[in-house]
Amino acid sequence: MKSIYLFMLGCLLISKASFSQSKEVQDLIGKGIQAHDAGQYAAAIESYKKVLQLDSSNQLARYEMANSFFAMKNYQAALDQGMLLIRTNSKYKEESYILAGSCLDLLNKPKEAISLYQEGIKQTPTSYLLQYNLALTFYKMQNYAAAKLAVQESLQLKPKHASSHLLMGFIQKETGHRIKAMLCLYNFLFLDPLDPRAKNSINVLNSLIAKGVDKKNDSTINISISKNENESDEFQAAELMVALLSASSNLEENKKLSKQELFVKNTESLFGMLGELKKNNKGFWWNYYVDYFSALAKEKHTEAFCYYILKSKDDKEIKDWIEKNSDKMKALFEWEENHKR
Repeated sequence: MKSIYLFMLGCLLISKASFSQSKEVQDLIGKGIQAHDAGQYAAAIESYKKVLQLDSSNQLARYEMANSFFAMKNYQAALDQGMLLIRTNSKYKEESYILAGSCLDLLNKPKEAISLYQEGIKQTPTSYLLQYNLALTFYKMQNYAAAKLAVQESLQLKPKHASSHLLMGFIQKETGHRIKAMLCLYNFLFLDPLDPRAKNSINVLNSLIAKGVDKKNDSTINISISKNENESDEFQAAELMVALLSASSNLEENKKLSKQELFVKNTESLFGMLGELKKNNKGFWWNYYVDYFSALAKEKHTEAFCYYILKSKDDKEIKDWIEKNSDKMKALFEWEENHKR
């Protein structure tokens, strides 16, 4: 009877010790996260190290410590922790592949980063972020063909990932695909019009709209369209139309329109024409982007769409229009929420 009592007492003491340690671990992780959020990365790392002294298999502490090393730009230390998590089959596997791959990229080891991302994709094939990071590394290496394929996968997995649309837009711009680049930039701005990258994206979009239009004087405007030798002419008609629309801003009937009103008019014409061209075309760009924007135009949401994506310009006319047309904005967002891509 005495031995049973001693056994039960021992179990109770072990249980209390485990509970005490668990609480200490949780408190230390909490302190580490607070320190990290306050920008005190060294203090955060010290908290996580204490956790690992108490529980060397604590995956959360190791992952958070890797993030703090990354924030300190100590990419090698972050990589070491990330690789430990990957090799121990951590539940933070996807996040660890992304973190470790990013470290390799920043350590000027892009080929190793690509290999790691590809390994991670095999392990977690539904990860749009791994595809995006893979595409970004290919893009930096100027391997635009591989970057396009990877970011296309990302977009299929996560249609509302704004950065993937932006990256695809710049890939298309770099490879001379004007209309495709414009569609991507339109989509990026719709998803996140107040993103820090939005103002530059608007400038790029406007430069693509005006591309090839050279106003010599009030009566002479030259229009030039460059054909991409590596691309079929499926968007050539749209290219010509965009140039004509840009040139038409000098017509008397359009001079009375504000920049925003002219932007709305030209965008509406573009989306409508692309919808007509879609009848004779198919493939990713027509099914993914053109279907989306032509449907938006058919439902009469283009005006609200245009004012919304220009929000980062901090323009009074744009603010006033959005404020006075809350019903149109609501209808736009309802359409977007219910539209299946």
